[in-house]
Amino acid sequence: MKPFPELELESAGGTVYPLVMPYRQATEWSGLGLPPIRHWTTRAPFQTGESHWGYAIGPRVINVVLYTKGCDRADMYAKTRANTLMLSPTNGPHKLRLITPDLKQYELHNVWVTGGYELSTQDQRSPRRQSGAVQLTAYDPIWKWANSPLGVGETRDASGRTCMATDAFVTANTLVLPFTGPYLLNTVTATASLTCVNDGSWAVRPTVTMEGPLSDWTLTNATTGKAMAWDGYDIATGEIVAIDIPNKTVTNGAGTDLTTYLSGDFGTFALEPGANTINFFGAGSVVAAVTTVGICWYVELLGL
Repeated sequence: MKPFPELELESAGGTVYPLVMPYRQATEWSGLGLPPIRHWTTRAPFQTGESHWGYAIGPRVINVVLYTKGCDRADMYAKTRANTLMLSPTNGPHKLRLITPDLKQYELHNVWVTGGYELSTQDQRSPRRQSGAVQLTAYDPIWKWANSPLGVGETRDASGRTCMATDAFVTANTLVLPFTGPYLLNTVTATASLTCVNDGSWAVRPTVTMEGPLSDWTLTNATTGKAMAWDGYDIATGEIVAIDIPNKTVTNGAGTDLTTYLSGDFGTFALEPGANTINFFGAGSVVAAVTTVGICWYVELLGL
């Protein structure tokens, strides 16, 4: 029976290293539950106790013991050299992947080797066996469920994110009698609404894409009240602008930095656990043009 790789390490170049025999076996690990949480408090003169006013999640430290067994002593050294290459900082940042027996896949991103695997003869159970402990630090400490179940209308991109998109709205003349507001003179508008369901236990910052033709627009999470607005740059027909909220970048397909045209809650726009109603209002200058908005997010979990 083929060994089941419960833990995998993936290099920045996409090479996957199963932590399972015959190469290397992860025999022990820790740090998969709650990450470090730092709390801030204040205290007034003569106050009994303290008042809690905030917290932040710190980098997650994972310790893994790797067991290596060679056919002979030379083969053991060949395999420990391969392990050292796998753990090299030149292969980072890594992804650490946990695969449960029911085939659910959870990932930690931005993982670096920060200590361990010095190797000692005291950890050689026999002349052809070697154990070594490795310290991994996930600077993005929240788990991402890479193959979470998809709901109606949802798709999954190559990164394992859940995505929702709509191109079922078409720009139309604004001032058509009788009319209802809001409206913009001498232009055309379009509206749409998406229901994005975050199946995780942690609020997640999504990536938003807008495909033109489109001029000014607003995107509002009616569930949280957070909103973003776009002004001063006309998105051309077929041009796609990607708003990467986790990495705080706004670019088009040519890589042009368009951050200055975005305002509002760029840094805090997130999908809370559960259903989030996302409302779109856009303006353009082309009647009957199809405009597409897409939202992709990781299903994130605080611990496993």
